[in-house]
Amino acid sequence: MKSLRIIIILFSLSVVSQNVEKIPGIYKTYNEFKNNSPSIKLEGTIKSQDIKLGGFYSEQRIFTEYLLKIKKEKSKMIGKIFGFSDGEEFYIGNDVQTIYDMAFFKVEIIGEKLYYFESLESFGDGSITRNHNIILKSTGEIQKMTKRKMKNLLKSKPELYQKFKKTRNKEDHIKQFLIEYQKK
Repeated sequence: MKSLRIIIILFSLSVVSQNVEKIPGIYKTYNEFKNNSPSIKLEGTIKSQDIKLGGFYSEQRIFTEYLLKIKKEKSKMIGKIFGFSDGEEFYIGNDVQTIYDMAFFKVEIIGEKLYYFESLESFGDGSITRNHNIILKSTGEIQKMTKRKMKNLLKSKPELYQKFKKTRNKEDHIKQFLIEYQKK
């Protein structure tokens, strides 16, 4: 029940709009990201890396992660970061980490009230899974948006809830339902 309250609080807060000017730079903290005020100049190059998921028993999907390539010494000087912007997109990692060889993911602003991003999670057995994530504006906490959490959220909108229940491959439609939730 606590996670449902947190999600509902998220949707009652306002965040930066889609049309905000994205200032290039590195965000050391969530507050820098939230306020779009990076404290470190962006250096290095951004490289994209496509990763294939699925394919044997399921449809193969291509997922893109981004690497900020800077010298290892500079990375150590900067220390842990929340994310960065290239002036066109926002990128964050799964956790606050050092830059060197860290994977970052594009952040989207859905409607007026939600930060959303997809990420990859690796396991010891070599498997990789895709996660749907939201960022709580009030705290900067990153939460996985699971099918269960989505159902709990949508219960406040019965028509949308019924539509979600009937949807096949729910994991593939979480973002779509978050967008619809914002509109209604």
